[in-house]
Amino acid sequence: MTSILDLACICPPPGIDAPSVTPDASHGPNGSEIQTDRTLLHEWYGGGCFNDFLWVYSPGHANRHLDANERTANLHRVLERRAAMRIRSRIAELGYTISDTVSWGGTDNGDLCCWVGTVSDTSAIGLIIDCREDVYFEYAGSTGSLIYRLLNGDESCPIFPEDFWDEEPTFWRPGI
Repeated sequence: MTSILDLACICPPPGIDAPSVTPDASHGPNGSEIQTDRTLLHEWYGGGCFNDFLWVYSPGHANRHLDANERTANLHRVLERRAAMRIRSRIAELGYTISDTVSWGGTDNGDLCCWVGTVSDTSAIGLIIDCREDVYFEYAGSTGSLIYRLLNGDESCPIFPEDFWDEEPTFWRPGI
């Protein structure tokens, strides 16, 4: 499985030397690759933007628009709306509830990106929800591997604009 390590090699986060990137063994319960990926996505990339379009959040970020906790509360409000009935149904089919969703990112167009599951899950399901709340893109595996596949052109998300992919992916943080 590709991971956050592959992502760091093609688009290093500021302050990390990509070729020597190694995760700390203490990340993630029981060495779970999925949980390590989630933790490292927040730590390495949180509070920044890929290709001037896809934002990633970090818990407790000083900017409330980049705070994963604030964005998760907003996600829960959105999922409770009538327009999100189809998405709530899919979450229920997976065996989860709205409270089992966690926002990890969003787009300049207002699309929402979330994990569906609990911190003890060893597999991952993610959703990218169109800003109109009636269409979603579902992916399996870690979010780091999804972003990697999107940035290197191996996968496309029908919700994202066609020009999201770029031969030279970029990442930046506001204020850096």
